[in-house]
Amino acid sequence: MVLSFGLFLWGYGLFLLCFGLFSKGFGPFLMPFGLFSRGFVLFSNNCQLNTTRGITTNIPKHTEKIWYTLKLERSDNNMDKNQLGVQYMQEGKWEEAARIFNEVIEENPQDPIAYINFGNVLSAVGDDEKALKFYEKAIQLDENTAAAYYSAGTIYFSNDKFEQAKKMFETAMKKGLNTSDNYFMLGLTLVQLDQGKFALPYLQRSVELNEEDAEARFQYGLCLAQLELIDEAIVQLEKCIELDAEHTDAYYNLGVSYAFKEKADKALAMFDKALEIQPDHLLAGHAKKLIASAR
Repeated sequence: MVLSFGLFLWGYGLFLLCFGLFSKGFGPFLMPFGLFSRGFVLFSNNCQLNTTRGITTNIPKHTEKIWYTLKLERSDNNMDKNQLGVQYMQEGKWEEAARIFNEVIEENPQDPIAYINFGNVLSAVGDDEKALKFYEKAIQLDENTAAAYYSAGTIYFSNDKFEQAKKMFETAMKKGLNTSDNYFMLGLTLVQLDQGKFALPYLQRSVELNEEDAEARFQYGLCLAQLELIDEAIVQLEKCIELDAEHTDAYYNLGVSYAFKEKADKALAMFDKALEIQPDHLLAGHAKKLIASAR
């Protein structure tokens, strides 16, 4: 009875996802961009608000790391201004950041990195179309500027253009951007393209490169679950909540996983924890009622 209940839960989640009972957005970072399917979960919470900004933005957390790391690795004459611009971005001071990067472009119009950062500012304030033009300019200046492909990929992803996003992330990888973030985004894109088996190694690699990334653990766990590798999924979801004790969707999905394993008590405990953190978690509440009535 519990096993069939578990099957129902995942089916129920997919049904809700397909019929859009939940908004595509998941807040601040609409994950640039956009909907992150969680398979049997409806909350696509892959992007998160950086509360230090003071405003709601459309910058994906996994993109941010690459911008900042990239800028700190440079050692040209524009280093100080680039660092200052990045600092303004981190603080949510978009006008100041744009002014600084514009000065860098005027002083060195052949610097592709300045165009990438200016594009990132435009994307942050919602002007994806213009942002893409800046990324294209960066690629024209240096076709090996991997971050430009990555940034373009996040925009395509946010606009549900997953084939284009896939090409951008793959190209970024070929150009040397072998970071956890790029593996993560490529994996998520493949999930959106219903290519879970192909997504799995990229999500796994993302976790290997950054073991402290709770969201990567979560998405890796979901991908495993979608491929019916439940035991392996449980391991990743448990590690996710070790890293992020407030991750309600991880608790919910652990509950579903335990239901599959016919461990009703553990399943209920996970649903209770999800509801403790987020009382209006619809799926957890519904799942708890179903499993309680089935006992």
